[in-house]
Amino acid sequence: MELHIGQIIQKQVKISALTNAEFARQIDKFPQNIKEVFGKKSIDTDLLYKISVVLKHNFFTYYTVQLSQQLDLPPDRNFVQDQGTFVNKTARKRLTISYEIDDPNITTQILNLIQ
Repeated sequence: MELHIGQIIQKQVKISALTNAEFARQIDKFPQNIKEVFGKKSIDTDLLYKISVVLKHNFFTYYTVQLSQQLDLPPDRNFVQDQGTFVNKTARKRLTISYEIDDPNITTQILNLIQ
C-alpha cells in the first residue's frame, strides 16, 4: 500500500478556507506551482511540516500509521479519541485529524490507533 501525500494535502486544502493561491503563498511556493505539490507521492519533511502548520493538520500521522502497519507495531496508545478529536494523554493537547483514504487497511489501522 502506498500513500499519495499530495492528494491528501489537496483534499485538506479544499476543506480549509484557503484558496490554492493563498495556501501556496503561505508555504512559500508560487501559486502556479501548487499543483506540483498536489501531484507528489512523497514530500520533503520540512515542507510537510510547514504544510501541517499552515493547515493545522498533522500529515505525519499518515506515515506513522503506515509504518506501524508495515512493521506490525502495536498502536500508539498515547492518543485517545474524544468527540472527533485526538487528545494526547501526556500533553493534554487536542489534535484534530481528518482523513479520506481509499485503502481500508489504512483506515482500519487509524481507527485502531484511536480506540
